[in-house]
Amino acid sequence: MQGPHPTSLILTPQQRRRRSVYFNVASPALADHPRNSTTVVTAHEIESWVTRELQAVTLEEDVKLICQVVLATISTLAATLCDTGTR
Repeated sequence: MQGPHPTSLILTPQQRRRRSVYFNVASPALADHPRNSTTVVTAHEIESWVTRELQAVTLEEDVKLICQVVLATISTLAATLCDTGTR
């Protein structure tokens, strides 16, 4: 599934699957290790996940700038939810 811009990025099988989900070729798969609602996720795990997802969608290896914007948005949203007591 290659877009109009060829790339040298080699996607992992997981990234290829995510890309096919984003472009409606496949259904989302159940998580290998489902998390319950009380599981704490580290900032590093979130950054790794966002990076993999962005690489799968954009077919670009260097997604640092976009990743920073997404992480800042997530951080702002989390702070807002904590300030309002919303969960």
